[in-house]
Amino acid sequence: MSTFLEMQQRIADDLNRTDLTAQIKKAINRAIRFYQKEPFWFKETSATFNTVAAQKTYTTTDTSITDIDRIHFMRAVINSAIYKITEKPLSFIENRNPNFAQGIIRYYAWWANTIYFYLVPNQIWTVTIYYTKKYTDLSADSDTNDWTTYAEDLIESRARAWLYSRILKDQANAVMAQAEEEQNLQALRDISEGYVAEARIPATIF
Repeated sequence: MSTFLEMQQRIADDLNRTDLTAQIKKAINRAIRFYQKEPFWFKETSATFNTVAAQKTYTTTDTSITDIDRIHFMRAVINSAIYKITEKPLSFIENRNPNFAQGIIRYYAWWANTIYFYLVPNQIWTVTIYYTKKYTDLSADSDTNDWTTYAEDLIESRARAWLYSRILKDQANAVMAQAEEEQNLQALRDISEGYVAEARIPATIF
């Protein structure tokens, strides 16, 4: 695991430059944003929240879950039974329930960082969301996140390639950094695929 500062220092040493602090910070955060959609295992997590009777929509304020990038699966515990909540387009939710009928939740839509339910829950239930995370930019020198813990080699090589190409105009070193980036990317993809093969057998929902 590395801090934001440690990554900056290694890149500066690799470039043999001490005058690119701002550019290096920018390059690291650009690299993380570039790989945000890559399905790495470390981005996957889950969280729970409780519904409110007669409340149809739930924002980050309601759930206290602020880092959702993509929801993969959702379920609710209702009267000690587990129910899968199936994703539908927002138009389906809105057209299906114009009168806000209440009952057992069957479907959800994820729109503009808001969860919409059909049916509208009629009591307090515990909902679990399985999702991939989104990340805010690193800022303080002591900042860390999953990328600095599990993917520091990939992010550093991507950042170096960008700096060589866009800032230093050194295409020869940019090409070498890109080759290293590809190796690091494949290594992380291999690890992620291993998790898929070995540990992801979904539970049956009754």
